[in-house]
Amino acid sequence: MKNLEAGAAIGAGQGEDDFGKIETRGIDMIPDVERKSKPYELFTVFFGPQFGYGNMIFGALAIAFGLGWWAAFSAITVGSLVGSLVFLAVTPVSPKTGTNNQVSSGAAFGVRGRLLGSGITWFIAVGFFVILVFTSAQALIYTFSRWFGTSTGLGALSLAMAVIIVVTCVTAVLGHRTLERSDRVITILSIIAGVLVFVAFAPKFHVIPGGHYLLGSFWPTWFLSATTAASLPISWGPFVGDYGRYIPANASPRVVGAYGFLGIFLGCWLAMGLSTSSREPRAPRRPGSCFRCCSSSGSPPTSRAQPCRCTTPRWTSGPGRSCTG
Repeated sequence: MKNLEAGAAIGAGQGEDDFGKIETRGIDMIPDVERKSKPYELFTVFFGPQFGYGNMIFGALAIAFGLGWWAAFSAITVGSLVGSLVFLAVTPVSPKTGTNNQVSSGAAFGVRGRLLGSGITWFIAVGFFVILVFTSAQALIYTFSRWFGTSTGLGALSLAMAVIIVVTCVTAVLGHRTLERSDRVITILSIIAGVLVFVAFAPKFHVIPGGHYLLGSFWPTWFLSATTAASLPISWGPFVGDYGRYIPANASPRVVGAYGFLGIFLGCWLAMGLSTSSREPRAPRRPGSCFRCCSSSGSPPTSRAQPCRCTTPRWTSGPGRSCTG
């Protein structure tokens, strides 16, 4: 049978996998002589990328669902832990097979059967790519706007999205070693940024209570939040083999699994944990509450359908909430 994979035609030891150069291997098995990666590289590969805005949305959802901070933190912790356990099983596979997870799954499901897993992987990749492009572009234009006073309109957003797409595609074409080295830098920058964010916002942090649960009561909403948190590390599972296949076959499965697990767990847990600390739920508007909120210093509306125009707006239950939101 003819092998249609271009990389298979390259002799052992002749494959290219250096930073800034196009990786010559595809989904074919990586020869032992070319496997120069170390198990610890899996930590940086899966830790640093979790601190993107797209991934941190998963943590903010727990607060948006109505959980208090402690409940959201516990749901994220349990969800991240359970979801990351997948890595203990899938991470040691690729060093043994020398190829990615999709091709490796053919041993269990057959050549046609593995197409289902490949389709799921493609769906996950496209979904996260869309989130990456949009959220990264927004971060870019608002950073430039604050520093240089540039526009944040649709044109600026479109240009920023185009830049993100080009950078992402070029990095993907260059391949494994370029991505791995880039993730090392991202990991270092993520740690520095995380420390700075903690120092800057720790004095302003306060624990918020829960209430107004999305699913009507605490435990269903908590389980929804935990499941949402678990889905983030699980979604990275199909991509482990892209990096693990360059690890020597004689590497300890326990060591390989441990580095993969720690990288994805700590990355997801810290990123989502930080996002819960920066997201405060919006108090729901209750029927008639705006009508009753105006103090004597304001002019109350004549009907509940009219907006509340208060000099010092108050909720009926206490101060500090604007009625006009």
